[in-house]
Amino acid sequence: MSSSPSSSPPLQQAMLLLGPTGVGKSPLGEYLEDHGLSGRRCFHFDFGANLRAVASSGAVPSGKEGAPLDGASCPADVSFTAAEVDFIRDVLKKGLLLENETFGLAAKLLRQFVSRHGMTPEDLLVLNGLPRHAGQARDLREIALVQVNLVVHLRCTAETVLARLAANSGED
Repeated sequence: MSSSPSSSPPLQQAMLLLGPTGVGKSPLGEYLEDHGLSGRRCFHFDFGANLRAVASSGAVPSGKEGAPLDGASCPADVSFTAAEVDFIRDVLKKGLLLENETFGLAAKLLRQFVSRHGMTPEDLLVLNGLPRHAGQARDLREIALVQVNLVVHLRCTAETVLARLAANSGED
């Protein structure tokens, strides 16, 4: 019996939604989560919404149905320390991005999301707001165990984006 050179878990397959704020990434992600894609279950990871949830409650968000987290289904390394929560609050308050050296926080939140939703390698993770730049894109595979196989670049006019932002009641 041959053994594999690496015992790392399988990579979670992902789709990355790209585009400016207001272009429609969140509605598309929500649609895919509700309807799936080509027979695959999809799970929409809205990075900004997940960060805001940690900042407001000091804990990772519950499942889509509001189910609380349980330690048996969530890896131990995903809980956030008080210092990490304070750091996330500060980043959000200042409107900053997580830099490469603090990407571990984003990876922790992403791994928790995958675990919390019981995702399997056959499911598709729909990424919205992460990665934010090239360094994070490189780290997704190694740190967060995510493989982006599809990138969807959404575009619209600047006028449309401005109109949507003016009407948006969200926090982006």
